[in-house]
Amino acid sequence: MLTSARMAEIARACWPDGADRWTPAMIDTLLASDNAFAVCRPDGFALLRVSGEEAELLSLDVLPEARRRGLGSEILREALHEAQARGACEVYLEVDTENAAARALYDRAGFVTRGTRKRYYRKPDGTWGDALVMARFFGSDDTDRAQRAERQDS
Repeated sequence: MLTSARMAEIARACWPDGADRWTPAMIDTLLASDNAFAVCRPDGFALLRVSGEEAELLSLDVLPEARRRGLGSEILREALHEAQARGACEVYLEVDTENAAARALYDRAGFVTRGTRKRYYRKPDGTWGDALVMARFFGSDDTDRAQRAERQDS
């Protein structure tokens, strides 16, 4: 398990403005609750919260120099498995509409777009960007397709 300080450092490196979107204190507080968990690797992590049959992917961060090697997919796959094991039937997330790499990752993992949150992300230049709300429903056609593709890749 990564320390909360290392997780915050990774998160900071993943945002163009270097903002402290996840501080060590925020991570510690989140993970102290019974319904939250992290999936960690040396160069990345995911934070999730499960509430009843729903889970929310709060953050999935991989250091820029470690991207495009399957690490994000590996972390996401394990995070989804753990969310389902904790009773989640669906997982939600928000992703920047301009983050093509993350959107492709979530598409491959069986997430579908459910809506848009206008002016959700503040950009380094002070303007606002939109977020897509995406969901993965365990047992759906999209999820089943993604799981078949994951097995073929293994």
